[in-house]
Amino acid sequence: MPRPALFSRDQLVRSWQSNPCSGSAMPGLTARPPGTAGYLTAVYDLVAWWTAEGREIDRARRALRLQRLKVSDREGPFAAIIRCTVDPAKADKRTRSKWSQVLRYAMAYKLDSEPLDLFIRRKGGINKCAARFARWMGRLEPTR
Repeated sequence: MPRPALFSRDQLVRSWQSNPCSGSAMPGLTARPPGTAGYLTAVYDLVAWWTAEGREIDRARRALRLQRLKVSDREGPFAAIIRCTVDPAKADKRTRSKWSQVLRYAMAYKLDSEPLDLFIRRKGGINKCAARFARWMGRLEPTR
């Protein structure tokens, strides 16, 4: 079985473009969201693809090892892929954690038919999604 090497940002984007589960395969969608939304969509689609195959943990750990990064049992697939593909100088630890929380929240609540960027906007943006995830995990008191 060939070992995928989909872990640089460019490779991640190429993988997303060839992923049959990505938005590019949906009728009427020809362009991906720019910037952070496009990046998060690529990460989300890749991990969702791996999850559908039941291989998200081992592939995320393989990605970390290929990048010569420390593998942690506490780190989920989204966090691992984000750590493999984001320049730490451009996104600090808190930002990367927030992105991972948003993607985990979307994995739990987003419909397959809804594009990730629209889901995030509908739920109030990245910060609100991260806060919703924290409440969902019992880390924050509900807002009144």
